[in-house]
Amino acid sequence: MTNAEAQALNKKFVVDITRWVSAAKGKVDDVVRKILYDVSSAIILRTPVDTGRLRGNWQFGEDAIPKGETGNTGTPDFSAQIKNAKAGHIYYIVNNLPYASVIEYGQYPNPPKGGAGKTSGGYSTQAPAGMVRVTVMEYEKYLREAVIKARSE
Repeated sequence: MTNAEAQALNKKFVVDITRWVSAAKGKVDDVVRKILYDVSSAIILRTPVDTGRLRGNWQFGEDAIPKGETGNTGTPDFSAQIKNAKAGHIYYIVNNLPYASVIEYGQYPNPPKGGAGKTSGGYSTQAPAGMVRVTVMEYEKYLREAVIKARSE
């Protein structure tokens, strides 16, 4: 996803979340935290695992896009960062590995260079619809669930 695409999605997200703020009964920070947790978890769990490098490289940033690679191969846990999240900030969930966009957008060679493999038609067989795009399409569900939870507490 390009930076321009990410900013466009963020603007849509801000507009939609603003509609739900009044329904959260003043618990906007709780809503933000739940959405961040649910969205980041969904993206991470949808990330295909071969060596673990792609999944381990997801990074969380507040008001700044994380740079570079982590070198991690385990599943990241953003809970400590998310527990302090508050409305009014911009949060980023990024993966800076060069092949992350290849997996997200299905840009593998077709047919695969090594013959049969973990791709089909240029797409990852483990994440043929991507990781981020699928999760972004579900964000209204995450928003609705977060508001319902905030209202019930």
